[in-house]
Amino acid sequence: MRLALARYAQLARRLIPLSPDGRTAVHEWQECGELIARPPSDGEVHYVWSFLLWGSVMDPGIRRQLRKGWGLCERHAWTLLSVEAAFRPHFPHASTLVYQDLMERAWQAFRLVGPLKGERVRHALRERAPCIMCSIGYGPESRGTASPGVLEQGRDVTSLRRFAEATRPWWEPAVCGICSESGNPTRCRRHLRQELAGNAGGRRFEDAGNLVWRISAHVSRFARSFRWEFRGSDTDEDRAALISAVGWCSGWRPLLSIVESGQRERGKADT
Repeated sequence: MRLALARYAQLARRLIPLSPDGRTAVHEWQECGELIARPPSDGEVHYVWSFLLWGSVMDPGIRRQLRKGWGLCERHAWTLLSVEAAFRPHFPHASTLVYQDLMERAWQAFRLVGPLKGERVRHALRERAPCIMCSIGYGPESRGTASPGVLEQGRDVTSLRRFAEATRPWWEPAVCGICSESGNPTRCRRHLRQELAGNAGGRRFEDAGNLVWRISAHVSRFARSFRWEFRGSDTDEDRAALISAVGWCSGWRPLLSIVESGQRERGKADT
């Protein structure tokens, strides 16, 4: 794992901007929930396209870090899915396998039995490793060396927006009320952990477990549909589970900004 990460970090640092003193420039992309105002950079598109979508996401060391970090950070989780959808609109295989694995782990956490279950689940859902892309240094201003055509296509969020809009009735109930500022009682993993720290439990905890079970079951069916013998067996609800899984593990703001921007564009076109 250390060798793989070191190799990726060495390659990445050739591409990201450097500050005047020669150190990696500091960005606040970890808290940047926008992919419309601050779309994927050349470096972010280059890394996802050149590494994660072509086998690196299956490297045992990379998978271990993804498990420890519950995937990528909020920005980079949606960057991964957006770039993959731009190139493989009907076959988001890498994203599905990553988040299928994470939702299965989440379901195992909720199946814990015994005393202090809420605190033990909260402990199981903690992040024990940073986002791979953040730790290397990729952010909204990082550079990449992919061809202009690849960079332009990878930055286009149209395919992800279409995917989300087509499956919206099934993923919308899973949207975190804090991420969306909607008052919805549903919580993503991060905000659920905050509430569990405040001794929240009872019905909300039970609802969270049921949500995780449903997402895990449907995203597993979606992943199974990539196998030849199960081709065409997935439903809209199964496809929507990929959206729900990314949102539950990493947060919802980038996806919501993409969907809302599409609604604004249609509104302008109608006037």
